[in-house]
Amino acid sequence: MKRPYSICFLGYENLSDIARKVIQEGSFQDADVLLLECTPDNLSEQLEYAVQHGCEAFIAGSSNAAEFRRISNMPLTEIQIQIFDYVLALKKAFAIGELPVLFTYRFSKAPDISLLQTVFDRRFLYITYEDTYDLTQKLSGTDGDVVIGASLVTSLAQSYGKKSVFLYPGSRSVEDAFRRCQSSMRSLYTHNRNQVIYSSIINNDVNGIIFANEKGDVILYNPAAEKLTGVPAQQIRKRNFEDLFPWAGLKEIMESDDSQLRRTVALNGQYVELTSIKVSVNGNVLGALMLLSHTPAPLSAPAEPDKKAGERNALQFSFSQFTCVSAQMAQAIEDAKAYSVHPEPCVIVGEAGTGKVTFASAMHAYGPRSMHPIRLVNCATIEPRYAAQYFWGREDFSGQVVNQGILERCDHGTLVLERIADADPVVQDCLAHALKTRQLQRLNGTRSIPLDVRLITLVSPQEWDSLQQRLTPELYYALTPFILRLPALRERPEDISPLFEGFVNDNLSLRTNSFSASKSLSTIFREYSWPGNLSELKNVACRFAFQIEKLGKLSPYMQRRTLISAIGEDELFYDITRPFGDLNALKDLPGELLRLNEKLKHVLAYNNDQIASRLNISRTTLWRLLNNP
Repeated sequence: MKRPYSICFLGYENLSDIARKVIQEGSFQDADVLLLECTPDNLSEQLEYAVQHGCEAFIAGSSNAAEFRRISNMPLTEIQIQIFDYVLALKKAFAIGELPVLFTYRFSKAPDISLLQTVFDRRFLYITYEDTYDLTQKLSGTDGDVVIGASLVTSLAQSYGKKSVFLYPGSRSVEDAFRRCQSSMRSLYTHNRNQVIYSSIINNDVNGIIFANEKGDVILYNPAAEKLTGVPAQQIRKRNFEDLFPWAGLKEIMESDDSQLRRTVALNGQYVELTSIKVSVNGNVLGALMLLSHTPAPLSAPAEPDKKAGERNALQFSFSQFTCVSAQMAQAIEDAKAYSVHPEPCVIVGEAGTGKVTFASAMHAYGPRSMHPIRLVNCATIEPRYAAQYFWGREDFSGQVVNQGILERCDHGTLVLERIADADPVVQDCLAHALKTRQLQRLNGTRSIPLDVRLITLVSPQEWDSLQQRLTPELYYALTPFILRLPALRERPEDISPLFEGFVNDNLSLRTNSFSASKSLSTIFREYSWPGNLSELKNVACRFAFQIEKLGKLSPYMQRRTLISAIGEDELFYDITRPFGDLNALKDLPGELLRLNEKLKHVLAYNNDQIASRLNISRTTLWRLLNNP
């Protein structure tokens, strides 16, 4: 019978020897164990090998564990090193030498050095390293006469003829790691097994199942419900139940004295029996379970939900939907609200992707014209010979309306203009005439029609700079009583992380846990220039969400790597290095090279080997320049 899971022990020399002894003496009836020799330098290759051979859980010492967490989100048990272990190792070191030096891996959890100095009240050195090459250089250059560290450190110290003290206390810590790993894997295996059974039942049920919590958030939504309601699962997350399914009567069941209500509703041309069940524990209402199933048409057929109203509302934006942490965005929203209540035209100036259309829609919804139409027009696509008919409309010779112009269709509402700078002069004249006279006359018509339309013009900063030269004076001054400037995404860095979270969650299926951005992403958000603004951020979030659906929950390091990949590592590298000018000249500017080196490590998590490769210099040269400025 196949064992339910396999454990991989990632060790090196001394630690591996202890692990072999524990494995030989231990009892692992419910697991296969694979032991691999590795260091942080080659851990990724060994990890790939272990996964290919079926390993699902891993045990590692501090340096390998630190690197593992940076590149994988698979189950890991770290061999514990307590402060007592450091004390014991230093005591042994002082017994055989005068100046001990403690080495730890750069990404490992650092010991409490101040506490250790207090305990011994004697001088010792503390050095971190980032790869084997860096470790060898620092070992050869240290003044310490006794080296303390894990397996790799002590092994290399011996090759340099230095005394060494192995940091791990012995088999107790390794045995404990195996026990903890086995316990967690048994629990995970049982949980996954139950989850598969649960998902199989829910997802294969022919009846629709929806669960909404007391706040109106949809928690459960199976494929049958998706098919019956016609609402894709991707549109469910972070949207209120009442807005999505107004026909379901969530508020009614939540406030009802009855624990269950039943009704028939018409959905997508079919009749569905809806059973609403209030879910509560100890008198506290947790939410409502909605069960949907096909049913024959009732004698008195219920009305079909008003789809048109829903579609109209879905196309509108309100200021409450905006993400606003930064002062720049708060000011833009405040100005937009102030301009919304006025009838005079407004120009919105912003780079591509900053949300000009969204702002125009929110201004329309906030102002007194919200119950009337809002339409968007690309002025560059209007042919001059049809301009008058397009804007004013046309009648036949008997006075019957052949078509209404867009200005008439927007009466009392808002007309949003794009690419006005590229509009033909004839198009400009038609607009200017309507704005000046506040009325229109259809082609072939004989009477003037009063006109009440608010115009909002969308332009880029480049278009704005040349707008006065490209429009007729009459139209330019008619369109520009109010000017609203939108900040670029790079000018509102505080908003990027919450925006990104929202966009990622919008792209996740309901069956995937909500995403929360780790703090480690904020540096990348700030370093990148986001030339495509919100549009680019949405695309990056879409690619990021795809990886979450594919890989599951991402560790903070994997979040960083996935975000870098979604943006484009070359694009991010260019933005980071651009302020430093010619990279070849940095060889003569060690101070600038050191600053760039630290930034590349901080943002891209590069090591010295990767930095040397990107800068087209040898690792030895980089190490020499950094250590001898």
